[in-house]
Amino acid sequence: MRMNLFQRPSLARGRSACRRAAAAAFAVLFMLGAATAQTPPPAPSSEAAAKIMEAAKSAGVPVVIIGAAPPPAAAPLSQPPFAERAAGWSRRVLAEARQSIAEVKALPETLPPILEGLSGRSDPGWLWPALVIAFIAGLGGLVVERLAAARLERLLIHNAPELSSNRGARIRYALSRAALRAVAIAVGLGSGFFVAAIAVDDLPGHESVVLSVFETFVVMRLALLFLRFMLSPDDPATRVFAIPDAVSKRVYRRVMIGVGAIGLVVMLATWLERIGAPVGAVNAVASLSTVLGAGLFGQAAWTLRYRRARGESGPRAPWISRNWHLLFIGYTIAAVAATILGRLSGAEVGGLLLAPVVAGIIAGIIYAVALLAIDRLFPPPLAGETASSFRAWAERSALVIVGAIALAVVLGEWEVDIFSDAGEMRPAFTVLIISVGAWIGWDAIRTAFDQRIAEERGLGGQAAEEREDGDEGGAGGTRLETILPLFRNAILIAILVIVAMVGLSSIGVDIAPLFAGAGLVGIAIGFGAQTLVRDIFSGVFFLIDDAFRIGEYIDTGGAKGTVERISIRSMQLRHHTGPLHTIPFGEVKQLTNFSRDWVIMKLPIRVRFGTDTERVRKLVKKLGQQLLEDPVIGTKFVEPLKSQGVYQMDEYGIITRVKFKTRPGDQFAVRKVVYQKINELFEHEGIAFGGREVVVRAADEPHGTEGVSADALTKAAAAEAGSTPSARA
Repeated sequence: MRMNLFQRPSLARGRSACRRAAAAAFAVLFMLGAATAQTPPPAPSSEAAAKIMEAAKSAGVPVVIIGAAPPPAAAPLSQPPFAERAAGWSRRVLAEARQSIAEVKALPETLPPILEGLSGRSDPGWLWPALVIAFIAGLGGLVVERLAAARLERLLIHNAPELSSNRGARIRYALSRAALRAVAIAVGLGSGFFVAAIAVDDLPGHESVVLSVFETFVVMRLALLFLRFMLSPDDPATRVFAIPDAVSKRVYRRVMIGVGAIGLVVMLATWLERIGAPVGAVNAVASLSTVLGAGLFGQAAWTLRYRRARGESGPRAPWISRNWHLLFIGYTIAAVAATILGRLSGAEVGGLLLAPVVAGIIAGIIYAVALLAIDRLFPPPLAGETASSFRAWAERSALVIVGAIALAVVLGEWEVDIFSDAGEMRPAFTVLIISVGAWIGWDAIRTAFDQRIAEERGLGGQAAEEREDGDEGGAGGTRLETILPLFRNAILIAILVIVAMVGLSSIGVDIAPLFAGAGLVGIAIGFGAQTLVRDIFSGVFFLIDDAFRIGEYIDTGGAKGTVERISIRSMQLRHHTGPLHTIPFGEVKQLTNFSRDWVIMKLPIRVRFGTDTERVRKLVKKLGQQLLEDPVIGTKFVEPLKSQGVYQMDEYGIITRVKFKTRPGDQFAVRKVVYQKINELFEHEGIAFGGREVVVRAADEPHGTEGVSADALTKAAAAEAGSTPSARA
């Protein structure tokens, strides 16, 4: 009760009222003090509080209660164990399944009252005329759609040779054709629905049939439109994906029949739900359509596994490209089970089975547009040209991004919250997005490095396929070819560390202690792994000095061979006979490089005593000038072939030496030609090569037989005797 402030009480009553108001104010202040004290005294009983409020009420003073005690919290309910909850859920699902079966069996008894309520007639015979009107209007809409599509597709330019050879032209044609077909579907089915709506305007109950039929027609036509866009069974030149004609036609034909059968079941379920049929019966019919759809999708996926069946994927193909159909069938089974169990348990489920189809439609359109953009940024190579490495990178990146979008669509259908901050799967999806971005960035960096390394390898010396096995030496690569792989690996390590740190931070892990721990670990490694540190720093300074490169032939004192691989602490040398040596940089005290700048090869040639060495020198010099004009090896010479004159004499003849200078690695091919040409030259000029000869001197040797070989003496003796020579000591 509120005191009227505009009322003027008498003086006698005013004094009494003031005393009562003071008492009430004191009581209110007492309650406020009790509410704000550090250790509050016991609250007054309900009777005392009632007396205080009654006194204030009689005095006409408003009462405000501050700090009222909250009601006692209810005792927490004990959570039943998991096994008990699972058993209870199973019992509910089984009960719902029995109820659904019973409601389906009871449809002949439950439908007539429902139909009578819709039409106001006890006879359900009105249903058949409604179906006839809806189907005739729908078929008429399909005819209008076909005519409109034929008229609209005349606007497209169909150049079969260009479409078969140009991916961008195929994609543009397919997208344009799909868009025009969608317009034709809207025109045809829209006109049919308009006619059906006018026909059943005054007929109660007919609108539910018309709506169900046309909803089914629209879904079926859109599904077949997307399937035609993907498979293009009637025009291989416009097919976007590389699918054989037989497989494309077979899949399209089977899916079209399956879509028709499933559409009838879906139409029945939609109509039953619209007229208010029992929920169990609606769920049963909808579950039947789900099972039929799962079988259709599984059969289509199994048919499209042709690449693996024909061996086109190969053992080196990615795992997912060889087993995608198994993953899809597994998902289909899981989606069917979740959908049926969700309906039986009363949960809101729907779209789980169609989630990959919807995701595939969205991903297919986005990927097609991305391929068009890639073709514009990185034009396809002409005949005889090599495709750009970044073109392949862009295609891989687009495929990964489209896959992430499709995954997000599927997770959204499963009601997995990945976008809100409170979502349980948000951290995991964030880590996935970070990983995808890091992979795309790393793939771009790796592509750029690999392209540059390939260019440097082409600028290097002798190609690997031109080197002879078993030969020492050989030209190495460029300095960038040696250093770029190390930088590439360093960038990869940095990206992995950054992704790991950001990923841990996104899932709520405090990474500050990790940095502190990394510092301590670094100090421990610095003291405990001094040999490793020495190897790393030695390798860094070797690379700074440009002491060796990939592909060069070096000698470290303990091993020699061609440098095949360089890491942060060691290098691997392939000996020319095959063994592979791994040598830490810290163990290399001296390094000899056989592959820098140029190399001189000296070849010894033995001639008989009495040969004119000056003539030999002139002939070799002339041969060197001729070899410079040779179209095969002439460009390999740095300095031409020349003779160094007499190098040595022994008991078998005179040893002369020739030499030539080439680039490292070319000396072996030149050596073969030089030996061959010298042999032909000496044979033509009558110069004999010196060789080892055994001279046998007899005790009664006649004068003038000095220097005659034992074989000649034996033959002469045999000729004199007229018989077969016998061995003489």
